[in-house]
Amino acid sequence: MKKQKLILYILAFIFGSLFALGLGISQIHRPVKVIGFFNLLGDWDPTLGVTVVASVVVYIILSKLFLVKLDKPLFGPKFFSPKKTVIERCVIIGPIIFGVGWGLMGMGPAPSVMNLASGTVTVFLFVFGIIAGMIVWRIVNKKYNLCP
Repeated sequence: MKKQKLILYILAFIFGSLFALGLGISQIHRPVKVIGFFNLLGDWDPTLGVTVVASVVVYIILSKLFLVKLDKPLFGPKFFSPKKTVIERCVIIGPIIFGVGWGLMGMGPAPSVMNLASGTVTVFLFVFGIIAGMIVWRIVNKKYNLCP
């Protein structure tokens, strides 16, 4: 294995662990936090919003300090930037469907993977459902070219 690839794998593990640690500390992996955030007409819990805003602020600061000064990524051939400038229907419909699933379950993909450690059958079925949905979407989209 090339040294650069090994370093990339180690960094992926470290950054994934850092991400999971942040999810754990902010308690976003707990469905009650997510459901509480979406409960605008009841006992609203704004902490999920605070976590998202804080994350975006940190990303903006770090990207301005480091990313804009690089000609290419440290461990990749080039930066990948969006080429499209038009907002397509899939960019709107997909997040709406994602949000419905997230709000109803109280868990997104990353927290659900993190919650696999709980051994709860519901979490395993949710993750299996995510995978099944991705496979079905890939088949349907390939056949009908709904979102190129």
